[in-house]
Amino acid sequence: MLYVNSKTGASFYSSVPVCGGDWTLVEQQTGEKAKTVAEIKRQLDAAGIKYSSKAKKPELEALLPG
Repeated sequence: MLYVNSKTGASFYSSVPVCGGDWTLVEQQTGEKAKTVAEIKRQLDAAGIKYSSKAKKPELEALLPG
Protein backbone atom coordinates (compact mmCIF):
# COMPACT_ATOMS: atom_id res chain seq x y z
CA MET A 1 0.00 0.00 0.00
CA LEU A 2 1.28 3.45 -0.89
CA TYR A 3 0.89 6.21 1.68
CA VAL A 4 1.46 9.94 1.15
CA ASN A 5 1.81 12.64 3.80
CA SER A 6 -0.68 15.39 2.93
CA LYS A 7 1.49 18.11 4.51
CA THR A 8 4.98 17.19 3.33
CA GLY A 9 4.29 15.13 0.21
CA ALA A 10 6.57 12.34 1.48
CA SER A 11 5.52 8.85 0.45
CA PHE A 12 6.31 5.24 1.31
CA TYR A 13 5.05 1.70 0.80
CA SER A 14 3.79 -0.36 3.75
CA SER A 15 2.43 -3.89 3.90
CA VAL A 16 0.42 -3.00 7.03
CA PRO A 17 -2.22 -0.27 7.48
CA VAL A 18 -0.96 3.11 8.68
CA CYS A 19 -3.12 5.53 10.61
CA GLY A 20 -2.61 8.81 12.38
CA GLY A 21 -0.80 11.98 11.49
CA ASP A 22 -1.31 13.25 7.98
CA TRP A 23 -0.81 9.94 6.15
CA THR A 24 -3.29 9.11 3.39
CA LEU A 25 -3.64 5.80 1.58
CA VAL A 26 -3.25 6.13 -2.19
CA GLU A 27 -5.05 3.25 -3.87
CA GLN A 28 -4.40 2.00 -7.39
CA GLN A 29 -7.57 1.24 -9.32
CA THR A 30 -8.18 -2.46 -9.77
CA GLY A 31 -7.88 -3.75 -13.28
CA GLU A 32 -5.55 -0.93 -14.27
CA LYS A 33 -2.19 -2.10 -15.54
CA ALA A 34 0.86 -0.87 -13.67
CA LYS A 35 2.32 2.26 -15.24
CA THR A 36 5.98 2.73 -15.95
CA VAL A 37 7.92 5.72 -14.62
CA ALA A 38 8.08 7.09 -18.17
CA GLU A 39 4.28 6.87 -18.54
CA ILE A 40 3.75 8.61 -15.21
CA LYS A 41 6.19 11.39 -16.16
CA ARG A 42 4.35 11.88 -19.48
CA GLN A 43 1.05 12.25 -17.60
CA LEU A 44 2.59 14.72 -15.15
CA ASP A 45 4.14 16.73 -18.01
CA ALA A 46 0.80 16.83 -19.84
CA ALA A 47 -0.90 18.11 -16.68
CA GLY A 48 1.81 20.73 -16.13
CA ILE A 49 2.81 19.20 -12.79
CA LYS A 50 6.45 19.74 -11.79
CA TYR A 51 8.53 16.96 -10.21
CA SER A 52 12.14 16.26 -9.32
CA SER A 53 14.16 14.45 -11.97
CA LYS A 54 15.38 12.20 -9.14
CA ALA A 55 11.85 11.32 -7.94
CA LYS A 56 11.10 7.62 -7.50
CA LYS A 57 7.95 5.91 -8.82
CA PRO A 58 5.94 6.18 -5.54
CA GLU A 59 6.64 9.91 -5.35
CA LEU A 60 5.57 10.41 -8.96
CA GLU A 61 2.41 8.32 -8.47
CA ALA A 62 1.47 10.48 -5.49
CA LEU A 63 1.54 13.57 -7.72
CA LEU A 64 -0.88 12.15 -10.28
CA PRO A 65 -4.24 13.93 -10.26
CA GLY A 66 -7.20 12.12 -9.17
